[in-house]
Amino acid sequence: MIRKALYTQEKGKNLVAVGMGFVTLDLIVIDGDRQEVSMRVGGSCGNVLTILSYLGWSTYPIANLSKGLASDLVVSDMKDQGVNVSLIRRSSNGRTPVVLEKVLREKSNNVMHNYSMKCPLCNTRFPKFKPPRLAEVPELPSNAVRPKVFYFDRAFPASLRMAEVLSNKQALVFFEPNNIGNEGYFKRALKLSHVLKCNERVYRRLVIRSNGSWPKPPITIVTRGEKGVKFSLNGGKWRTVKGYKAIVVRDTAGAGDWFSAGFLSSLFVNGGIDHNRPKKEVIQHSIDEGQKLASINCMFVGARGLMYSMSKEVLYSLKNGIDNEEHRAILQKRVSKHTRKKSTGIYPADMCEVTHA
Repeated sequence: MIRKALYTQEKGKNLVAVGMGFVTLDLIVIDGDRQEVSMRVGGSCGNVLTILSYLGWSTYPIANLSKGLASDLVVSDMKDQGVNVSLIRRSSNGRTPVVLEKVLREKSNNVMHNYSMKCPLCNTRFPKFKPPRLAEVPELPSNAVRPKVFYFDRAFPASLRMAEVLSNKQALVFFEPNNIGNEGYFKRALKLSHVLKCNERVYRRLVIRSNGSWPKPPITIVTRGEKGVKFSLNGGKWRTVKGYKAIVVRDTAGAGDWFSAGFLSSLFVNGGIDHNRPKKEVIQHSIDEGQKLASINCMFVGARGLMYSMSKEVLYSLKNGIDNEEHRAILQKRVSKHTRKKSTGIYPADMCEVTHA
């Protein structure tokens, strides 16, 4: 029997995740809204580990950030959400990537967003991602030596080494690439991973570049936006899981990160899996849970807007009624209540001070 639990009541009770990859400072600007700016931790790795913390996990991101105000904001936001930041190093040779997200509402009332890696005021390029070197990776603390999950979204020597070490300690290795990059590293990542999760664009590139000949992890998940998700077990036939339509769409950024965190949390709160012989019903249920969270977060602005607007207990009760019309009406009222305008008091003029400090 599959339980419907999504989060753990007791923080970190046997649920530990270690992650390495894209940890950024996100600058979120809502077009036409006095151009105020929200500054939050972002990046796939940063978001997924922060969401898992919100869902009750103990999470340990590994990163080498620069010193300065940008990394201060990243670490502060993570701490506020209960993330353990002891493995985040801040040094003179580190780098804190910055990403500008602009949320736009078209005349048709459709919402879209675009990303920029340049400061809109001075046109200076924001810092890019710099992978930590093997020598810069700290030793894991005793309570994180045997995590349930190792999450990574970039394949480079240090992340591959960590994937190998933690896989040998029975961690589920979850790989979520945004592009292929170095083919040798990418193929090594696939060999080490138990779960490959990517969007259609990345999957198509993988199939074309490899001519269909690539290492197949036990679980492959391909997200397809409004068309839902398809998944394959051990290279077998594809199965589909429907998506959920958001009541109102304010921003689609971060939907994939909520999916990943919801999938993982459901998987392990409900007992975990045999990494190499996953059961279809368990994977399908966990995908469905991830889809629900992705849909709900689209009702809020920012990659993790949901977690700043309601507790996980409220989220849990609303999530279970997302496909029920009566419950959807209640959810719509909740969304309206929690998305009233709150001034941040931060404007674009402050961006240069933050990102170039």
